[in-house]
Amino acid sequence: MKTKNILLTIMVSGILTACGSSSSQGTVDTTSSDIRGDALLFKKETYDSRKHFKNPGMGLNKLVIEGKEVTLLPEDHNEGFYEHSDDDKHIYKAISGKEYKYTRFGIYKDGYGEDNYSKLFAIGVRTKDMPTSGSAIYKGDAVLSHQFALDDGNFLTAEHGKSLLEVNFAEKMVEGTLSNWEHSQDVISFNANINGTKIESDKVNGRFFGPNAAEAAGVYRDEANHTFASFGGIKQ
Repeated sequence: MKTKNILLTIMVSGILTACGSSSSQGTVDTTSSDIRGDALLFKKETYDSRKHFKNPGMGLNKLVIEGKEVTLLPEDHNEGFYEHSDDDKHIYKAISGKEYKYTRFGIYKDGYGEDNYSKLFAIGVRTKDMPTSGSAIYKGDAVLSHQFALDDGNFLTAEHGKSLLEVNFAEKMVEGTLSNWEHSQDVISFNANINGTKIESDKVNGRFFGPNAAEAAGVYRDEANHTFASFGGIKQ
């Protein structure tokens, strides 16, 4: 997978609002404040360690990025990671499929040269009945991005991989591994704390989503090594 032209990093922790969604586990109420998310925004000559955003009534399949309403998945796409590139419009996206009932995560890039921006994101239907005991394994997908400085601007590569999250609800701990990339040999490992429904560390911002924390998703940043990722998993 290839995409290009990105610069500095914005860490975004936000609240998004949603419309209805359903799954085999029953109808999920996604009114008003039920969709939340985290993201990394890359934009030329812009940096902000935290920026909150709201997307009233957008649901799981739409996101407002830099004032533009973006549809994440086409209506006819179901399971499997979705990748789309439009060179004429300078748009690139790689998004998790609809096997994830309560989350959407991935990368979206728009623009070229001075006006380009890109966002790694993870959003979902908030968990209302968070487990407080026991443990669980989450398996899923991830998108890895490396940020490179070039003479004519920055270049961001993106490739699909796999995620593994080992969660101890009693100890409020998450051990994560992101690996098996299409090209890179990188293995990203992290430890994070559970704070309410949030997954937090110095490099990770994520959340649990769906009933009884059925899914989890988040974003990873390692600015020192110019490595960034979006990831998600389904409870096994």
